[in-house]
Amino acid sequence: MGDILKRRIEESKGRTIKIILLSNYIYTGKILNTDDKYIEMLDYKTNKIHIFTFENIKDFEERE
Repeated sequence: MGDILKRRIEESKGRTIKIILLSNYIYTGKILNTDDKYIEMLDYKTNKIHIFTFENIKDFEERE
């Protein structure tokens, strides 16, 4: 993942986003927290918290 995309995701903390993984799975939810490697996200569909690595993210879209 590029540095620009990583920075944009980190700046979206607390907002609703759609994440597209390299495996083409799509998750929509709220970013709860980020660090250098991981994103913690509340998935709206399952109402569960998921943790993703930045390496597995192909694209994202801010929803708000």
